[in-house]
Amino acid sequence: MQTNLKLGLITAAVMAVNGIPAHAQDGAPSLQLEEVLVTARKREESLQDVSVAVSAVTDTALNDAHIRNSADLTKLVPSLTLAGGGGSFVIRGIGTQAFSAGVEASVSTLIDGVVLGRAGHGFMQLVDIQRVEVLRGPQGTLFGKNSSGGVVHFITKNPSDEFEADISATAIEHGEYRLGGTISTPVTDTFGVRFTYGGIRDDGYIKNVYDGETYNGGDSDTFRFKARWLPTDSLELKWSSDLASEDDSNQISTLRSTPDPDIAAEVLPVVASEENYKVNLDGEIFREVDRFGHSLEINWDIGDYTVTSISAYRDNETLASGDVDARPTNPSGFDQVESDQQDQFTQELRLTSPGDASLRYVAGLYLFLQTLDKQVTREVVGTVTTSDYSVDTTNYAAFGELTYDFTDSIRGILGGRYTYDELEYDFQRDGFIPAPVAPFSDGDDDSDFSGKVVLEWDVMDDAMTYASYAEGYKGQAYNVTFGTIPPLDPVDPELSETFEIGFKSKLFDNRVMFNATIFRTDYEDFQGQTQIDDGENSGFALTNAGEVRTQGLELDFTGLVSENLTVFGGVAFIDATIESFENGPCSQVQKFNGDCPEGSQDLSGGDLPYSPDWKINLNANYLVPLERMPFDLVAKLAYQGQDDTLMNITQDEGTVQSSYHVFDLALTLEANDDSWDTTIFVKNITDEGYATNISTSQIAFNPGGYDQRLSKNSRRTAGIEFRYRWY
Repeated sequence: MQTNLKLGLITAAVMAVNGIPAHAQDGAPSLQLEEVLVTARKREESLQDVSVAVSAVTDTALNDAHIRNSADLTKLVPSLTLAGGGGSFVIRGIGTQAFSAGVEASVSTLIDGVVLGRAGHGFMQLVDIQRVEVLRGPQGTLFGKNSSGGVVHFITKNPSDEFEADISATAIEHGEYRLGGTISTPVTDTFGVRFTYGGIRDDGYIKNVYDGETYNGGDSDTFRFKARWLPTDSLELKWSSDLASEDDSNQISTLRSTPDPDIAAEVLPVVASEENYKVNLDGEIFREVDRFGHSLEINWDIGDYTVTSISAYRDNETLASGDVDARPTNPSGFDQVESDQQDQFTQELRLTSPGDASLRYVAGLYLFLQTLDKQVTREVVGTVTTSDYSVDTTNYAAFGELTYDFTDSIRGILGGRYTYDELEYDFQRDGFIPAPVAPFSDGDDDSDFSGKVVLEWDVMDDAMTYASYAEGYKGQAYNVTFGTIPPLDPVDPELSETFEIGFKSKLFDNRVMFNATIFRTDYEDFQGQTQIDDGENSGFALTNAGEVRTQGLELDFTGLVSENLTVFGGVAFIDATIESFENGPCSQVQKFNGDCPEGSQDLSGGDLPYSPDWKINLNANYLVPLERMPFDLVAKLAYQGQDDTLMNITQDEGTVQSSYHVFDLALTLEANDDSWDTTIFVKNITDEGYATNISTSQIAFNPGGYDQRLSKNSRRTAGIEFRYRWY
């Protein structure tokens, strides 16, 4: 039945698109899709002209879907999912599978061209965003070594040429309130500024019966300032500063199952189940995040060439504590507090040739400096142990991409990136469990060259196809964690090879955009985690898992069915498989059940986690003109569905979320002069339950049991939003 529903939805979408007439009745072209510009190849180009599998989510699409947090982008990009319920992005099944301080993200996140050094830094309020570009698959040539899975690029709005301002207010069930506003104005003919604020006050939706508190909410404030100065006709300077503060309850999990009857009785009145939104915890739970960043972008036109410089500094501080045992008592006296501080400096310098020449190129230099300091204090049965460690990263690279027009319709592209990496770490541990470690330092370096070859062919005026081969590189890493025992050998770099065939088109007088991509990517020395147990210490360690393959088909479309009806969406069919991982980890439940007597297992042939075999998103916006009113009505219906999803690389069947289907509905009143709009929306109107993450509980605290992360939208939720604009 699920397969029939999936095929029915795809068929309906294709019929809607293919049913669009090629011309209006008078023979002239009818409505036209707006051109979407992207910077996927480090120069501004039409989305339909780039031989890259990229999804561009515009500000209009974000507003229509009421997406205010980057984690919710998964609702609009089928190939994009989340690991751990929101720990990192996953694209085409590839995401960060280990979270040592010494390992970099598999999916690179950027804001206005500036790489964010850690996986979690890409989760933010989407405040005053122009668009989000999701580049699918390795993008090592132009975007660097930490893009082995893909790129998520957030592009903010520039100061406007004329005064504009807007304010929005949103109220959502379970005590969530949002307020946002922007003022943009020219100061002189050549200088303009833009101020933006976004705030959230959220009571949370997970209730703690122990003390009546609610979790998975909190307060968040984001401020952004952007200035643009044109001192001459050939010189542009853009300064951007952002500041964000989060004070929340730390995203916590609930009990999904409690096989031990004594533990089940202890946590009452909480009853573990797939629909459990309650906890019974006595621990101190909090998370405080403060981050800021500054960047200066300079674009200097020298004749027909452009020199671009992006200099940026970013800083992130986090302090967090959670209740590890998930019970109202603390039988082992286990408490843990973590703090970390990350700062980075990046410098990119590139030269862009004229875009209308038969031979054109982008060439550049890149520097990335990062320091991550972390402290973990853990108390167990009355003993306190503190680990202090830091990891310093130095990375510089030279990159370039050259395009040559063989004919008016056939083009070739060559690209490459030389990367040099240097890692250094410092470590010390005071306490008893595990054993203390005297201050220790070590380091290593590595280099790599990654290449790219593409052939493009315009098969008709409004359609092109391409075939590409590209190499990716994710740098070596150290397994630096609380339980580290130096000296350490670095884990080998992760290498990848990608083959991709794509088709991009504008059909029916530009009333339909239809794109398709077939891909296969092979990863060698894939960086993952394994289980270690030397008799004194046990835990997870960073390792080279072996070989991984991800392959599949992606479809994207947008269609103007009529003057009042727009449909858009996408489908991803992805097979992400572990080809070789002989010494893989075991889950806590597998060990408890005796399924892993050796402490590890051969995971070869298994599935990669957080990658459903199919995922679909479909959207329809229908305008209902109200001729006698100063406003119109817009009805918006959205559907997201996905197949069964494994959420633990151990292949534990208890960590599989069954397929589900979610429908969202919104009704918007839009002023005829576009000065205001009001929306009533309902998320998950059928109240379809699902978990965003399922994990096995620690044997010491819930033997044989499972935990789960439930999002607010995993049950029906209603809200209302009002927005007003000044021009």
